[in-house]
Amino acid sequence: PAGMDHIALARAADLLVVAPATADRIGLLAHGLAPDLLGSLALAFEQDKPRLFAPAMNPEMWRHPAVARNALLLESDGWRRIGPVEGPTACGEDGPGRMVEPGELAEAILGALEA
Repeated sequence: PAGMDHIALARAADLLVVAPATADRIGLLAHGLAPDLLGSLALAFEQDKPRLFAPAMNPEMWRHPAVARNALLLESDGWRRIGPVEGPTACGEDGPGRMVEPGELAEAILGALEA
């Protein structure tokens, strides 16, 4: 429909990938909030198509109970979580919260498309 880019984009896509998935983005998606195009696209995306998210954040943020709840909520809604892994994060700290390497993300995407 004219003026409804998020609807057209959602219908045209075979898969939705959110990478990096920040703590903020995971919370927005888990609670169905759509303050921007990505949020609107996620809500308009057909539920029977694969949806993946690759968390990436500071280790303390990843361990926070609210982030854990939101990630579990997304998974219970049918999203597939890819990672995170242990290692150096963007802030320079080591620990859980590092986004998976591009090759691992690509493998997950291909696997989801083949399923």
